[in-house]
Amino acid sequence: MLESIVQKLSSLAESKIAEINFDPSRFNDELALKTEWTPCKWHGTNFKTHSFKQKSADLAEFSASVQVMLFAAIFFIAGVAVPAYFGLSFFRNNSNMLMFLPVLPLAGLFWVIVGIFILRKYAKPIVFDRQSGLYLKGRRKLPLHSADMGKTTDMAKLSDIHAIQILQEYCQDRTNSRSSSNESRPFYSYELNLILKDGSRLNVIDHSGKDRLVQDAEQLANFLSIPVWNAIPG
Repeated sequence: MLESIVQKLSSLAESKIAEINFDPSRFNDELALKTEWTPCKWHGTNFKTHSFKQKSADLAEFSASVQVMLFAAIFFIAGVAVPAYFGLSFFRNNSNMLMFLPVLPLAGLFWVIVGIFILRKYAKPIVFDRQSGLYLKGRRKLPLHSADMGKTTDMAKLSDIHAIQILQEYCQDRTNSRSSSNESRPFYSYELNLILKDGSRLNVIDHSGKDRLVQDAEQLANFLSIPVWNAIPG
C-alpha cells in the first residue's frame, strides 16, 4: 500500500517501450550484443534521486539527493501541521467536533510514516567497496557468507561487473493517465545499470537528472576501471 502511495506522490510513472536507434556493436564488445537494451526497471522518477560520491580510495557510494530529503520533509511537516491546524480550528469554531480530536494524531502519524518510507526507499545505502570487493544495495552487515551471494538484484562482486549501461526511458505520469495528451506530463527518466560478465544486469538508480546521472556513471566507471555504455539518443 505504501509503495503505491509513494509511487503516485513522487510521480513514479509508467514506461513506454521506445525503439532503440543505435547499434550496440559500436562498443566493440561481444557482451554488448548479448545483453538487453530495454529498461531494466520499468518505472521512472521525475526528479533527481541520487548523487555519486567517492568517499575514499576504496569506497564510493550513491546517496539520496537534496530533492529526496525535501520530499520526505514535506510529509514530516504535514504530519505535524495538519493535525495542529484542524485541532485549532475545532477549538475555535467547532467545539461540537472535539470528539474527533483523537483521530487527528493518527492522521498525522500516517503522513510521518509515508515520510519514513520515502527515506527508507531512497536513502538506503548503495555502495561500491573495494576492500570487501562488493557492490551492495541496502543495509547489510559485513562480512557476508557465501549463501548471501546467491541470485540477488542488490549485490555483486566488483570483479563480476563488466560495464555500466545508461538507458533512456519515456515515462507517462500515472496521475494523469486519464487526462488528454495535451494535459499529460510525460518525461524522460535515465537508468544506470551494471552489466555483469554473464550479460545480466543490475539496476542501480533511475531518475530524470540526465546530466548528473551521466556524470555519475563516468565517475563510477573510473572508480571501477570499466567502460560506460551510453545508449541515450543524441
